Amino acid sequence: SEPEGALDILRADLTASGVFEPLLSTATDTVRASLDFTKEERVAAERLGADGVAKARWTGKAGLQMEARLFDVRSGGRLTAKTYKASGTGGQEAAPTNDKTSGVTREFVHSTRQIVHRWADEIHRRYTGRPGIAHSRIAFVSDETGFKEIHLVDYDGFGFRRLTGHKSIALLPRWTADGRRICYTSYAEGNPDLMLLDPETAAPRPFVVIAAM
Repeated sequence: SEPEGALDILRADLTASGVFEPLLSTATDTVRASLDFTKEERVAAERLGADGVAKARWTGKAGLQMEARLFDVRSGGRLTAKTYKASGTGGQEAAPTNDKTSGVTREFVHSTRQIVHRWADEIHRRYTGRPGIAHSRIAFVSDETGFKEIHLVDYDGFGFRRLTGHKSIALLPRWTADGRRICYTSYAEGNPDLMLLDPETAAPRPFVVIAAM
């Protein structure tokens, strides 16, 4: 079944983009469970003045997999098809794979909330030709523990967590070019060492170590 709050997250993401004005769904649970775009749904969408209809079906424990479809109301055609699967509470995200037979692209992400963010960004890309920001995460420094440590949070303020525990000074977090790791400066050993951190495992490793002077 659909995870609690999933629809609210999608509406918030689309609204925050400044491009969309999400309309309330009046579909029954039976209709929403289907990934088909019926003639009746198309007529109802036209009456609402909708340009597109996004549908999703959640399966697996706690809704860890979502099959999603986006349809054009005017033509009734399918614009995109995606399957997102959460790898759990942590773990690596995998590169998208495409099933040429069904035309469905599959992506593996690290949380249910990120599934919804990814889907919102896909809808944004289909209509604007530009990537959305809903799945963005922000790395920053906070001293809430009494030490300057690296923290992470989703673009909308959710998913806040501390990544480092050096109990020293960690500064200047920067994402690597592939967006998978964070490079930062640590003074844990008394020198400004460059560290590389995987945010999913929160396991830092030395990247450039400055010898004591």
